[in-house]
Amino acid sequence: MKLGIVSDTNPNARDGAQIYGATFAENTWLEALLRYWDDTLIILTSDQNDQAIRAYIHQVSITKQVQCNVTVRHISELPLLDGDLDVLYDPNGMRVKALSEVRRTFTKQFQLVCAYHTLSYNHLRPLWSDWCSTDWRDGDAILGSSSTSIHALQHLLSDNAGNVFNHPQVYHCPLAVNLNNFNLVERLRARKLLGLPTATGIVTFLGRLSPYDKTDLTVPMIGLKKLLMDRDVLLLVVGDDYYKYSSAIRRTASQLGLDDKVLIIPNAGMWDRSLFYSASDVVLCLSDSVQESFGLTPLEAMASGCVVVTSEWDGYKETVIPEQTGLFVPTYTIQSEKYGPWANLVPWQIHHLQMAQQVAIDLEQLSLAVERGLYDEELRRKCLGHGPKHVMQHYTQEAWVHRFRTIISKEAIPVSWPSNCQFKDPFHGYPSRIIQPDNRLTSQSYAGNILNIVYQGIPNLTRILQYKDILSALEEVSLVQSISWEDCVFSLKMKQIKNPQSALLFLLKHGFISLQE
Repeated sequence: MKLGIVSDTNPNARDGAQIYGATFAENTWLEALLRYWDDTLIILTSDQNDQAIRAYIHQVSITKQVQCNVTVRHISELPLLDGDLDVLYDPNGMRVKALSEVRRTFTKQFQLVCAYHTLSYNHLRPLWSDWCSTDWRDGDAILGSSSTSIHALQHLLSDNAGNVFNHPQVYHCPLAVNLNNFNLVERLRARKLLGLPTATGIVTFLGRLSPYDKTDLTVPMIGLKKLLMDRDVLLLVVGDDYYKYSSAIRRTASQLGLDDKVLIIPNAGMWDRSLFYSASDVVLCLSDSVQESFGLTPLEAMASGCVVVTSEWDGYKETVIPEQTGLFVPTYTIQSEKYGPWANLVPWQIHHLQMAQQVAIDLEQLSLAVERGLYDEELRRKCLGHGPKHVMQHYTQEAWVHRFRTIISKEAIPVSWPSNCQFKDPFHGYPSRIIQPDNRLTSQSYAGNILNIVYQGIPNLTRILQYKDILSALEEVSLVQSISWEDCVFSLKMKQIKNPQSALLFLLKHGFISLQE
């Protein structure tokens, strides 16, 4: 079977900036197909012609155990492949309409397969209209990496009455990792190689450094402040610093008095990931952004035998086994406050960041979970034993290629859709818990008055949220004992606070108040 894969990711970007997220995910898919696809593979790059083609040829040359017959061509040559293509795979789903139009000109038709992982740009780009007007044909397929992404897709391809637009079969197809990249190095040796303290507890965040499309790292620093100050523990932050977010992280650490407790290593080479995992006691995955599609970092950390502490979010909820491979931190949102209609009015980064303020990770439970990951020897033994086995059983590259092959050969069972796909809000599938009116609020003092400094340089956030006005209003609301969420919202409305539920979530997220279920 002759398979084409369309890619706009130049594999030269493998060290430093842009090595995480979609870039790394695309390289993972490509590597899996190179290693386990046993027929013809045609890589079609839409990047700069000669440079990208050379980069992909190099990628093929350094990939071990290549099983397939590989050619690399530019996307402009697609019309020349009539008769030489059985399946065409678009990993990010942005080109399906154009590809279906090219297919109409072919004398021999091919299957069109695309992946869909997250809400991300649904309200920012006309993806839904493209997909609804795509010439889908028998055998075409959409792959969703998590149940949440499929739920969001059902919402996307439905009108306000819940009627479903034209679409092909949809399949659940979780992502995978190359276990050969995660050979454990003895912890002491890994720390010496990285220049890290040998006897200190190390809690690691590894991923792109961005409050827009990954994690607002202010939050874990606020939640872990006491633990970091009281114990011999270091927070290690490693990742792509494309947005120069590391300077904001340093400001936050300084304002919290954590200068010597937070170590930032921006733009580390992707080949060092195994060393960082080997050197870590706990790995944090605390995404609060809809840009997070599935989560490769938890898989990598579990494959390395680390204790993984994650927000109860999107794909994390499906890959991590609590008390066996890691721990979940309760993650809250509220019953719908509309966020979609104004998304086209602001830059996507601001839209994503605003949506993330509708998500609150339980800071007290975060601290307890990290402390357990550091000092609970039974939990550490379980994660060391179960984590690698769990990934080996379900999330290897070989398993992904097998799932992919069963889908395109029509042997897999597609996801069934309800007769009416009317959803109040697809965002509700991402966090784990909806705050209830009778949940109780009490005041806290995690954050202090640091937010103006923390969010310096992030346009409009503190101005839009007007958190100082909210705090002033809350001073007149009795939180000494506790007050119900519903009563607190009513009190804020009486004080002319706009969007009081969003305001309270922002304060909950940053540790000014806490929630009792």
